Amino acid sequence: MAVAASKPEVSILQNDAQPMSGFNLTLRCRVRGYPVPTITWYKDEKQLNANDRISTNPDGELFIKGLGVSDNGIYTCEASNDLGKDQKKVVINVQEPVTEAPGIAIGMSCSVLVPSQLNPKPRCQRRLQISNLDPRLSLLCLP
Repeated sequence: MAVAASKPEVSILQNDAQPMSGFNLTLRCRVRGYPVPTITWYKDEKQLNANDRISTNPDGELFIKGLGVSDNGIYTCEASNDLGKDQKKVVINVQEPVTEAPGIAIGMSCSVLVPSQLNPKPRCQRRLQISNLDPRLSLLCLP
């Protein structure tokens, strides 16, 4: 069975909607078309070249290690073959981690639903602070 020739169609998938400074980011360029299109990545209209922080693969994946504000910009995935080209853009705005200033509390509340038939009933017996799971988060359990 012969595959019908078609110009490229591009879509971009992002692993993190709000990328954070210091973390990694993966953008996936999904491409359809035949003959198999060639994929090229751009940042702010300049072609990206691989280095110790940035890598690409032929399947359309762009990986950026250790994000910083210098990575902010418009990323474009372009796919081309003999029948044409297509491109999609995504804006990346790297967020700085939230920090707590002296005298300012940043908090969030949550509830844990426990089946009523548990015996004995669970309860928080002491204060417990968990940190270093994520530098932006801490969890405080109050009795």
